[in-house]
Formats: sequence, structure tokens, C-alpha cells
Amino acid sequence: MKNIAKMGMLIALSFVGSLIKIPGTSIAFDSLPGYFAALFMSPIQGGIVGLFGHLLTAYLSGFPLSILVHSILAIEMFVIVFLFGYIKKITNIVVAIIAGTIMNGVLATLSLVPIISMKVATSLIIPLTIVSFANIALASLVYKSINKKNIKGVFIR
Repeated sequence: MKNIAKMGMLIALSFVGSLIKIPGTSIAFDSLPGYFAALFMSPIQGGIVGLFGHLLTAYLSGFPLSILVHSILAIEMFVIVFLFGYIKKITNIVVAIIAGTIMNGVLATLSLVPIISMKVATSLIIPLTIVSFANIALASLVYKSINKKNIKGVFIR
């Protein structure tokens, strides 16, 4: 039950992060809690937070890219966040940040080409890659600072 409550709080934080947007786009900081959960809890739990966090923020934004596109993106978020956490476990945080940024900013965007066209996808790659890096790097910094200050126990109780 504690893990479900933690995931619920992190999904709610995804909504808060969705309010911090790049002006003129729907690109935001909604994935940061999922990446944090992948480090703090487990890759699977991080993936779940990423999936439901994306669906929640897309729903509350009125599914600007359509329900189909956001459903695909939510599944991709699960996979990307899970892989980010897994890669961190088997390598290191730098490799995981690079892999997560490429998967989220480039590969996930290009996977939508049959639905949104190559022109739209290429226009989104740079801003999505920048914000993907920011989400992942900030999640990693928060995780590192929690471990460094030995306050992890506060969140586990």
C-alpha cells in the first residue's frame, strides 16, 4: 500500500509539472516524477508513474494530440522510464540520462510519424529533447540529493 500511495503522489506531481510548460507548446515537466520514481523506487514503478502521469496531464489538457497519440505516448513513457531505470541499474546515471533523453526526445517522437507526419515530428524533436534532458537530469539531481542528505528514510516510513 505504501508504494501505491507514493506512486499516487508522484502521479499527482506529474500534473504539477505539466503546468510548467515551454511557452506555446504542450511540452512540460510532467515526466520528472516518473524518472525520479524509476531511481527512488524501481524501474517498473517509475514506468507506471510515467504512464499514468502522462495520461493524467494529457486528459487535463484535453488530449491536444488526440486520445490515440497520447495513449501511444503513455505506453512509450512506461517503456522509456522503465528502460531509463534499468539502464541506470546496469551501467551508471550518465549513460541512463543520455539513453533516456534519446529515447524520449527522438525515438518516441519519430515513432509517431505515421500519425503526425515527418514535418510535425521533426519540428518537435529539438524542444522535446531539451525538455526530456531537463526532466531526466532534474529527477536525477533530486534523487542524488535525497540520497546524499540521508533523508531517504523520511520518504520510506
